[in-house]
Amino acid sequence: MKLFTPVGRRKFFLRLLFLLTGLLFIAAGCIRTSSTNVGTIQDSSAKYYNLEISIVPANTGTVEASLSGSSFTYGTRITFIPTASAGYEFCRWGISLSPGSQIVSGGVDSPLKIDMNSNKVITAYFGISPAVDMSMLNGDTTVRLIDVRPKANYEKEHIPGAISIPFEEIFTRYAEIPIGSRVIVYSDCL
Repeated sequence: MKLFTPVGRRKFFLRLLFLLTGLLFIAAGCIRTSSTNVGTIQDSSAKYYNLEISIVPANTGTVEASLSGSSFTYGTRITFIPTASAGYEFCRWGISLSPGSQIVSGGVDSPLKIDMNSNKVITAYFGISPAVDMSMLNGDTTVRLIDVRPKANYEKEHIPGAISIPFEEIFTRYAEIPIGSRVIVYSDCL
């Protein structure tokens, strides 16, 4: 038993195609409208952004934030204050827009103030204080200080006994570091 004649089948499929195409245009219009609305939300109660705080190297200091939590409304201003652990000093801030992304800005301002207008990762960088560098070098023959600053900076001023291996040359000159040594890497904090 035939349900459709060849002409009837063709008309049926054309109508079905027309109906589906219309539904797709309607759906696309709804999606476009909703995504446009999401991108233009200015209502602070409607949009939340995530905040993550990290410390590099780990356990070298702490960061106190003026507000606690990890999710904040659009426009919330947060202040961060770094505190170095014993033997370390605060070096700089790093700000990236998501975990693992490249740092887009940063600085040494302390305290740091930011406005929440996107997801952010705030990183506090700490370094070994110069006094600790010197005390580790004095009397310990197994410690080697590697100065990774540019050669011009090393020649201008350096810690006595430091080996100058600019950062760009580490992979080609690593053999100059004595085997079995404890290594302290020195660079400009900024």
